[in-house]
Amino acid sequence: MRITMFNIVLVFFGFILNTFFREIKSRGSHNIPKEGPIIFIGAPHANAFVDGLLLMRYSKRPVFLMIAQNAIRYGHYVGILARAIHAIILNRPKDLAEPGKGKIFLDENKADPLRITGINTEFTKQLKVGYQISLPREYGLSEVTEIISDTEIVIKKEFKEPNALEVLTQPGGTSYICMPYVDQSNLYEIVFEMLNAGKCIGVFPEGRSHDRSEFIPLKAGVAFMTLGAMAANPGLDVKIVPCGSFDYQ
Repeated sequence: MRITMFNIVLVFFGFILNTFFREIKSRGSHNIPKEGPIIFIGAPHANAFVDGLLLMRYSKRPVFLMIAQNAIRYGHYVGILARAIHAIILNRPKDLAEPGKGKIFLDENKADPLRITGINTEFTKQLKVGYQISLPREYGLSEVTEIISDTEIVIKKEFKEPNALEVLTQPGGTSYICMPYVDQSNLYEIVFEMLNAGKCIGVFPEGRSHDRSEFIPLKAGVAFMTLGAMAANPGLDVKIVPCGSFDYQ
């Protein structure tokens, strides 16, 4: 019954895809293993929900997509769709993030690049050890390892990228985002069980849909899932299959 419902949803959205797109072609799908656990890695992620539907349609195997909890908030029907295809719901730290109060900067008078100074900040209220601070425009993020005061913290990894250093050393500092720590152990257990059962999982490791010409840095979660599943079951052979969707006129 579970697979039957999956197939019904697939046929329905296949009809919708054929209605909106003049022509859809699949290349290389014959290389997909017909059995055994697979993690499909989709990138670039340019077409939001369409990418996942195309993957489900042309993989010729049931694929359980990983969907962000935040995406379900787009509407009631998205949640219904996610449940119908038995999607794996992911809570992401950035979906729970909030703007940091005040501004942050690197004090050039201090030699420690891991020490971040704030202006009108409330680090003791907004941050905890294990939280992350994120710079504007995805210039970088780093984990908080120590909260010294409302205006001073220590981070785990220094910001080295030129854009990050530019905003952190500009007069007046820069805005920032506070992202909480999210325990993903339950999520990984679900993934491990599915892979151990020989199922297929679809992941878009860029973390969000975009229209850039280059990749957004890939998240490390796929590596944790693959290595964790194989460590839990040494005889397990998890295949990683890269895939992508592209639009042509």
